[in-house]
Amino acid sequence: MRAGLAFVCISLLVISCYYGCRARLGSEALSHFDKAILLENVGDLDNALVQWERVYLILPHSMTALEKIGDIHLRKHRYDGAIRAYQGVVSGRSEGTCKVYIKIGKAYARSGRMAEACRSWRLCNLDAKDRVSTEALTLLQANCKGR
Repeated sequence: MRAGLAFVCISLLVISCYYGCRARLGSEALSHFDKAILLENVGDLDNALVQWERVYLILPHSMTALEKIGDIHLRKHRYDGAIRAYQGVVSGRSEGTCKVYIKIGKAYARSGRMAEACRSWRLCNLDAKDRVSTEALTLLQANCKGR
């Protein structure tokens, strides 16, 4: 039951981001954006990555495209590529960075660099009582004692 609810929530989030992000794109970027979403949804991550990179080349200020590039690198176990993309996101975005710091930390942790992972997770506002900050705090408590 929880898995079904989680799928519905994720689907609604993807749809709202899709239409919200899509409205700000020009026609060339829009074509690549649509292809990237479609390819990612059917699991063709390599070609989805190409399309997200094209969106980013056209719109270098698109932190959504850069974050999606990082997400695909993370899913493909290309941790250095994920970290580079995510670091670009946090340097170009003023809000919503805790979520990206969590992803940076996960990429570091999966590549065996726990000290860097812990540093990334500590960059979140751990005093906030939202879901993202709670996730960062949980990761810190589980993985970073004495680091």
